[in-house]
Amino acid sequence: MSTRQYLVLQKTCADQEKSLRFSRKQHNEVVKKLTLYNEKIIHRKNKNDVNMNKLQEQHTQLKGSHDILVKENASLSQDEKKIQSCLQGLIGDDFDKCMEDMENGGHALSQYFISQRDASERSYQSTVQKLRSVLTKAHKERGRLSVALSSSRDSSNRRCIYLEKLMEVAVENTKKNAVCEVRIKSQDLADRVCLTNSLFLLDVEPFDVDDDETLPDPDSDYYHESGDYEETLFHGDQPTEDKTDGDHPKDPNPNIDPEAEAEVEISAPEQNMPQNDL
Repeated sequence: MSTRQYLVLQKTCADQEKSLRFSRKQHNEVVKKLTLYNEKIIHRKNKNDVNMNKLQEQHTQLKGSHDILVKENASLSQDEKKIQSCLQGLIGDDFDKCMEDMENGGHALSQYFISQRDASERSYQSTVQKLRSVLTKAHKERGRLSVALSSSRDSSNRRCIYLEKLMEVAVENTKKNAVCEVRIKSQDLADRVCLTNSLFLLDVEPFDVDDDETLPDPDSDYYHESGDYEETLFHGDQPTEDKTDGDHPKDPNPNIDPEAEAEVEISAPEQNMPQNDL
């Protein structure tokens, strides 16, 4: 393998690794944003719960005051009846008129407190309904964001696994292609040496090379957001088939140094040459 081919292979692997890192970085950024938004929603919910507790305490305080006023009104009514029964017949029309005015005043005061209580109750109920509506919306939004976050995380994980598989297949096929090219060059070098020295042609030891691995199929719910890029990246770099004769199969060992193998092939015919040819 020449230095240029090795650099091209190294650059291809580096580009694939860079693309995978970029996809992971985007996934981490999306997860971080959704997590922050979820924390904000939780903070708002806690704040709404605090406000609701405050309103509940105010309602409890107002209810206690109302109960006290009702008891005082009942006590005043009883005292009024006692005084009226004691003074009945002893005082004339002026006393009856005064008692009637007191009764009307007590009734008006009671109606005023009742109206104030009803207004406060309506205001409290309206505030509670608004807070419940806001809390319901927050729960719905939180559920929607949780589903979106889970879906995005699953999709990103599937995409990352699929890209890793694609990269592994591309690397394996590139290695096999490199081995085949080394095998061809070694055979050509051996043929040239034998022809130059008028020797019998020597076949390079054949290697057993497996067929190129096929690209894995994505899941049924997987959407190719960058299908054109993957098609160009992996299918465009697929190793070509070895077009040598049937006597020269592909070389399966990618770790053999081409220059060392060529030196071995050159030294082999020299050792087998007859002495009179030397």
